[in-house]
Amino acid sequence: MRWQVVKLGGSLLASPDLRGRLRGWLTSEAPAARAIVVGGGAFADAVRALDRTQGLSPADAHWLAVRAMGLAARAVQALLPELPLAKRLEELPLAPDAGSAWLIDPWRFLKTIDGRRTDPLPAGWQVTSDSIAARLAVHLGAEELTLLKSALPAEAARSRGAAGSAGYVDEYFPTAAQRVPRVRCVDLRSGECPECDLV
Repeated sequence: MRWQVVKLGGSLLASPDLRGRLRGWLTSEAPAARAIVVGGGAFADAVRALDRTQGLSPADAHWLAVRAMGLAARAVQALLPELPLAKRLEELPLAPDAGSAWLIDPWRFLKTIDGRRTDPLPAGWQVTSDSIAARLAVHLGAEELTLLKSALPAEAARSRGAAGSAGYVDEYFPTAAQRVPRVRCVDLRSGECPECDLV
């Protein structure tokens, strides 16, 4: 069973029915082993506000935002305690069961695995949880990256490059997702969860 990486948009943390929507989406999907990366949401927004006020270095802002993603993952685990939280990729099963799902704190992955690559993700606001999830998908050899967001991209922004230019994903995402076979977008706020692919 190959991994599917799921990125849960941080803006969805403000949705009062997130628990039911996320649980319902997970159970409605075809069986897969899922690694879930959670966007920083309001936690990352606090880092952005601090950066605007205090002028943090790009690296400091980046790593504080990554820490914010860890807090967001723990918040989702508080809502869905059946989802285990992996702080190291070594905690993930080598042969995951179909239907299993894990929340990922990306800090150690970025520091100890991605950081040793010849092309680690840049440390700055051009990289957000979108690119981090894409890089994790590449590392795990995932067949698909699913972006759970609050809306679908406009018709004209349904390529990876156009989505980056339009701000639907971060600007580094087209590079980070080059080797991901499929990128699927799902509007988790809408009742029917409409979806589309980024080609």
